[in-house]
Amino acid sequence: MTAVEQPFKMLRRHQRWVRDNGGALRGRVYLSTQGINAQYSGEVDAAHAYAQWVGQQPGFEGLRWSSQDVDGHQFPRMRLQFKPNLVSLAGGMTSLPVTEPQARATPLAPGQWREMLRDALPAASSAIDPGAGAADPGEGAAERVRPLVLDVRNAYEWDAGHFQGAERPLEDHFAQTPTEARGGEVPAPLRGRPEDTPVMMYCTGGIRCDIYSTYLRQKGFTNLYTLEGGVHAYMRWQREAAAPAAAEAREEEDRSLWNGSLFVFDNRMAIPPSDASVREGDLPAAAACALCGGGAHLPHLNCANLDCNRLFLACNACKVDHRGCCCEVCLSAPRLLRAPKAQGYYGLWHAAAAAAGGGDGEVDASGSRAAAQAELDQRIAAGRGNGRLLRRRRRRERLRAEHSAAKDEALRRRRLINEAMERREACAAAEPAG
Repeated sequence: MTAVEQPFKMLRRHQRWVRDNGGALRGRVYLSTQGINAQYSGEVDAAHAYAQWVGQQPGFEGLRWSSQDVDGHQFPRMRLQFKPNLVSLAGGMTSLPVTEPQARATPLAPGQWREMLRDALPAASSAIDPGAGAADPGEGAAERVRPLVLDVRNAYEWDAGHFQGAERPLEDHFAQTPTEARGGEVPAPLRGRPEDTPVMMYCTGGIRCDIYSTYLRQKGFTNLYTLEGGVHAYMRWQREAAAPAAAEAREEEDRSLWNGSLFVFDNRMAIPPSDASVREGDLPAAAACALCGGGAHLPHLNCANLDCNRLFLACNACKVDHRGCCCEVCLSAPRLLRAPKAQGYYGLWHAAAAAAGGGDGEVDASGSRAAAQAELDQRIAAGRGNGRLLRRRRRRERLRAEHSAAKDEALRRRRLINEAMERREACAAAEPAG
């Protein structure tokens, strides 16, 4: 994050570079007056060259970036554009001093984060420091305040995986995270906590928690820490820092600190905490299957009922048995997507048609394949209706209702405070003098 005085001029420079040097890059690159937020895929040389070029631009010296080997592109196209806000935070970011390092939380390297996380867990805090034996017993009577682990992500990301000790966020979208525009509250785990409580904040890549830490500082919290580079950096350090002989012991130790896998916003949707931690096709989640209550497997699914579209977790068996639906009710819905494959990804319409007509692609004497294709064509056409627009409209209406409720609650509290002050002044005035 850095101040960008002429973001549209900078945007044109980026667009020219990508067009002339890295036209094969795909992803999301957003520029604003407060910096850049980028996730993209491409061949190694082009992808690294772009990151290095960005780090050479005025104001972007010392740019922090990371890369990971993947199989092919993880984004459908390149989206390089200006956005007023780098993240979708209610009320925007312009009122937050995100470009001032002293206004943000103290960054912790992965190793420092792990040590502090051990102190945050109850088992670690219950032990008495053996080096404190010479101190006055009275000094050890008061327990040291344990750090609070705050997951600055969405609820479904927590379901995929999270650090031990972090409560599940109440928010389904980052735009629902408490800000002044949403009533001036703080996240639920911080409510009622002393302002000097050590707070360990983390997110996927480090951007959301860096930005949000400036808001928490404005709310009075003074002892804030972030995981530098986010969970991505922690997992990379986890893979690279240990010597091969100690890798297995390190992995077992870190599994006690991280539960599940990491949700990512690209075609993979989730990645394992380490290269050797899962078997092929077996990506465990931290939360249970929403259908049977057993162990869930990533990636998430959107319900195959177009009018539901709920994002949920399920085990591999339930994904198939419920045909990609989130519940029994959605199984009988009129607008269903195609049946999923065993891994949970939705299959192709023509494959479903071939299966309905015998699976060999031939039209039999009864014309069953043609009939099945006609039926699927009708379902495809029905699925191309205004379902997406309706979902967006419902989401906007819900957000407006939540914003209105937050404003009403803030007004109610102000009225209560004013009434209390008036009663206090009336009582003071009624007291006899001297």
